[in-house]
Amino acid sequence: MPSKKKSHVEAITNHDDTLMFADGFDDCVLGIVEGFNTSGAVTYDLTKVIEKLAKEMSYEDAWEYYQYNIKGSWIGSSTPMYMIRAEDL
Repeated sequence: MPSKKKSHVEAITNHDDTLMFADGFDDCVLGIVEGFNTSGAVTYDLTKVIEKLAKEMSYEDAWEYYQYNIKGSWIGSSTPMYMIRAEDL
């Protein structure tokens, strides 16, 4: 029987089930970011997050929504992070 490939969310949950996820953005997950003195955080591709939001609202409104409702949220030390890829700068 062929093995079923795990989703990023499943793989991360199996790695550390204490990490937090942003609801509705599973398809934007890149992985986990870790560093000195941090517990780690699920990392999302910001470009994909904005593109997903812009399907439901204007691009400008998507950025505003992200800034206020997503980036501005704090849910503890494992609050998700959003990466801006170098090629998107």
